[in-house]
Amino acid sequence: ANEGKVLIMVDGQEMNDLTFAGIDLNRYYINEIKRIEIIRGPGSALYGGNAELGVINIITKEGHDIDGVSVNAAYGQMGSVTGRRNVDISAGKKFKDMEFAVSGMLGDGTKTDGKGLNNFIDGVVNDFSKEKGAGFTNQNLHGSFRYKDFELKYLFNNYYTDFTYGPDLYRDQFMNHNADLKYAFHINEKLTMTPRLQGTYARGYNTPGWETMRSVDRVQLSDNFKYIITEDDF
Repeated sequence: ANEGKVLIMVDGQEMNDLTFAGIDLNRYYINEIKRIEIIRGPGSALYGGNAELGVINIITKEGHDIDGVSVNAAYGQMGSVTGRRNVDISAGKKFKDMEFAVSGMLGDGTKTDGKGLNNFIDGVVNDFSKEKGAGFTNQNLHGSFRYKDFELKYLFNNYYTDFTYGPDLYRDQFMNHNADLKYAFHINEKLTMTPRLQGTYARGYNTPGWETMRSVDRVQLSDNFKYIITEDDF
């Protein structure tokens, strides 16, 4: 995914950054995941250029999966540094014709406490058990609402990752706003048309002190037709 050759989606929304098409999977937390769908092999004909080697679609929990309120916290230690610490809360419920779910997470951690070559200066080795430079901070907010054939989903993710340039420490910011709106029109018992509007505002490689901020807007409109085949059609 870091090379932009595997498309990562959350509930059908593309998550690869719009600059280099990579992604850091530390941005998503496992408690929100219901299942993961994987298409192996080239999928660019259907899903675009980022799906050169495959497609991974992360399906999140809906209201009936949560069915109430859930609170979770986690902590992990790596030698002399904090591996991960985060807290998340989810709430969801399904009624007759309506269903909703909302979840949020705050967390931070360290990718490694080992040694590694400096990103930019040849021959310089950083010891991340003693120095900063491998940390990350993550903020997530996800909501969904469904009423009969109408469905709206929203995803916000704000992710910071550290890197070093010589003795100096910097933070890259990756931020996404994703919205997904669709409605299923049942034309008759066999034919359904579902217009879908997807919007993305993304900011990648935003590094204070560096001229690297890239903001990209993307709006996509699509239609999906579904026809149910029965024995009467033959």
